[in-house]
Amino acid sequence: MNGKHIFTLSILLFLLSFSNKGWTQSERPLKEVLPELQEKHGYQFNYAEDTVEGIAVAPLDENLSFEEAIAALEQATGLIFEILPNNFVTIRASHDFKVLCGYLKDKDTAEPLVFATIQGLRSSAVSDENGYFELEISGDAEVVTIRYLGYRTIYRPYRYFKKESCDPVYMVADIESLNQIVLTNYLVEGIDKLSDGSFQLDFSKFSLLPGLTEADVLFSMQAFPGIQSVNETVSNINIRGGSHDQNLILWDDIKMYQSGHFFGLISMFHPQITQKVSLYKNGTGVEYTDGVS
Repeated sequence: MNGKHIFTLSILLFLLSFSNKGWTQSERPLKEVLPELQEKHGYQFNYAEDTVEGIAVAPLDENLSFEEAIAALEQATGLIFEILPNNFVTIRASHDFKVLCGYLKDKDTAEPLVFATIQGLRSSAVSDENGYFELEISGDAEVVTIRYLGYRTIYRPYRYFKKESCDPVYMVADIESLNQIVLTNYLVEGIDKLSDGSFQLDFSKFSLLPGLTEADVLFSMQAFPGIQSVNETVSNINIRGGSHDQNLILWDDIKMYQSGHFFGLISMFHPQITQKVSLYKNGTGVEYTDGVS
């Protein structure tokens, strides 16, 4: 190879390197341009890596405002740039959107749930008077959150919804069990009011009620609202206007047919051996079917 050929080959290599350098300067990857805009204008870009992968753009004019630069990028790439509050910008492909629709209903009654909140990653919706909603979804992995007061919140990825039609989405009522509430020292010490509406007398802590000379069970019962003796006897007590024979009295789960002596003037339950008394004067369990008062 003579000197002329070597000179010609050198010129070709130089021109080739120059042309390649000029091509890389004419277009740059989008993911390299975005950090420069972010640093220059103080905005934060949010996007999926595969959304901007392989996209190149021509250099932007440095005199463009941020909004003008975004508009130029949208026109050059076909992507959608959405400016959000607090200087955030989301980038998505125009064909990424999918629509999720359905009817929110109560699982037990099938009644529509009105004004429920349905929230995705970038959009949200509210169910109408028929429980119907529509929500834009950007991908199969996007998690949809459905909230309604008094119901369990649903967290479900889009791929687990039925997409062929707007099928009902059932929500389950959120029922919480409250702890037992005990009102202690009702009237006097030793009387507790339980959450089921019953009263319990603990005679180890029980003190005398006003007007009584001893802690008699049937005498003490007449101090409660709705309980009295119409003939002023000890044992013939009347609960909520009922007669004495409508009461059910159990002693160690044994049904008692007689509750007093000497025409009802003396109680048959000895106050010194009585330990605990339970009184039901409103709603009672099904096992206490012999008494209606």
